[in-house]
Amino acid sequence: DLDGVVDATTFLTEAGSALADARPFALLGPRDQQGPRSPTVLVLGAGNTAMDVAQLARRLGARAICIDWMDEHFAPVRPDELDEARAEGVEIRFGQTLTRLEGAEGRVARAILSATHQKSANTLPTVDKDQITAERVDLVVMAMGYRIDPALAGLSPSKPITRRSPEVLDRRLQASGLPAAGAPAFARHRQISELSLVREIGRLSAALGSVDRVYVAGDALIGPSSVVEAMAQGRRAAEAMLDHLAPRPTTPDRTDFSTIVVAFDGEGGPTEQTARRLADLLTRSGAKVSIERVRDLSLDQIVSCDLVVLGTRSGGFGRFRSGMGRAMRRALDALPELGATRFATFCTDRSAPRDTLATLRLALESRGGHVVAKRAFGRATSPTDSVAAFASEIINLLESDPDVRQLVETVIALGQRLSPLDAAHEVVTLVEGRRSLLPLVRDQLSAHLELLPGDASLARALHIADLAFAGTARAEVHSRASRS
Repeated sequence: DLDGVVDATTFLTEAGSALADARPFALLGPRDQQGPRSPTVLVLGAGNTAMDVAQLARRLGARAICIDWMDEHFAPVRPDELDEARAEGVEIRFGQTLTRLEGAEGRVARAILSATHQKSANTLPTVDKDQITAERVDLVVMAMGYRIDPALAGLSPSKPITRRSPEVLDRRLQASGLPAAGAPAFARHRQISELSLVREIGRLSAALGSVDRVYVAGDALIGPSSVVEAMAQGRRAAEAMLDHLAPRPTTPDRTDFSTIVVAFDGEGGPTEQTARRLADLLTRSGAKVSIERVRDLSLDQIVSCDLVVLGTRSGGFGRFRSGMGRAMRRALDALPELGATRFATFCTDRSAPRDTLATLRLALESRGGHVVAKRAFGRATSPTDSVAAFASEIINLLESDPDVRQLVETVIALGQRLSPLDAAHEVVTLVEGRRSLLPLVRDQLSAHLELLPGDASLARALHIADLAFAGTARAEVHSRASRS
C-alpha cells in the first residue's frame, strides 16, 4: 500500500519518457527529501528485465540494487547481461530476498532483506531469517515476472508447453550451420542450436491454438520468457487466425482449398500404398495435399495445414505387436503439445488394426491433438472402396461451412425417402434466403461421387441438388420478370 512501489513495465515506460524529454523522473519521489545523496532504486529480481530496469535507473542518476533469492550459478540470466549491468555500476546481489518494506509518510523508505541459500538448480532456496540487512530505498521495482490470470489459464489447461529438443535434429536446422556454433558463455553454456530450436517450437506452437478459436502466446504458452519471444509468438498466432478464418459461403467460384498433410511410416508396403492412394483421392477432390514419411513430418507443416492424416501399422509380430510402428512412435515423441490440431488416422494392420488406432489416438490426445476420423484397413476390407470412403469422410469433415455440410446430409437423407422432384422441392424450401448454398452443396456431392462413383445414394442426392438449383434459378428469373 506504500507509494514508491511499481512494476517493471510502469518503470520502464516512465523512465524512457523522462530520458527522452530530459525531465526529472517523478517516480523517484521528491528530491528535497533525499538530500545530497543519490536516490536508491531496489529492483526485485535479477533476470533480463531486472537488468534493463537497473541500467535505466543508473542512467537517471540513481543507485541501483538488484536482489534475487537464487544462487548466481543457477539463476536464469545471461552472463553478458550481468557483465553489462555491473559495468554500469549496478549492484547485483544473489542470495538475498525481500522480507518486508517499511514506509514514512505513506511512501516506501526502507527494505529489510534476508539471506538465502540454494544447494542445486532443482531445489528452492531457503531463507535465513537470522541474516538480515536493511537498505534505505526511494523506489522499489518488481521485476520477477507475471502470473497468468487464473480465469485465462482455464482456457489452456495444457499450457505452458514443454519445449524439448528432439534426439534427431531437423534437417533444415542441421543445414543452417547452427549446430557448429557450440555452447558459448553468453548462452549460459547451452547449445545455440538447441536454444534456436526450442524457441522455434514455441513460435510455431502459438499457431496451433489451445482449443477451438483460442490462441495462446508469451508466458501463457511457454512460461517465463522474453518479450521478444512473446512478440514473435503473438505475430505467428495472428497469422494463424487469419489463415483459419472461415471463408464466406456466398460465392459459387470458391478459391479456398483445404490443406492436408498425409504422413506414413514404413516404406514400400501397404501403409505407403494406402497413403499415396488417399493423397491422390484428396487431391482430386480439390484439397491441397502433401505427402511425407512420418520421420520427415515437421511442426511447421502441422501448423500450416487444416488436417494431418497419419498412417501406421502395428509394430512387432504376432502376439508381440506393440501398438504402432517404431517410426511413428519416434515421430510422436519428438512433437510438442499439439494444441487444437485435427488428425485423421488409419492403420493397415492385417490382424488387430483397431488396437493400433486406439494406441495412436491416446498418443495424440495426450499431446492435445483431436482425432476427428479413423479407419482400419484389415483383411475383410475392400482396399479401393474403403480408401475412397475414408477420403470422402475427410472431405466432408473439412467442409468449412457447417451449413453446407448439414445441407449435404439433409439432401442425401431426403433422397432415400422421397422422389427426386419432391426432395428437390423440400430443398428449395429449406434454402429460402440462402440460395447461395446450393452451388456449394452440388460441389460437395460431386466431389464425394467422384471418390465413390458407384454410390447410388450420392448420385441420387446430386440429381436432387441439380433439380433444386434449377428450380431456384427459374424462380429468380420469374421474380425479376414480374418486377419489371
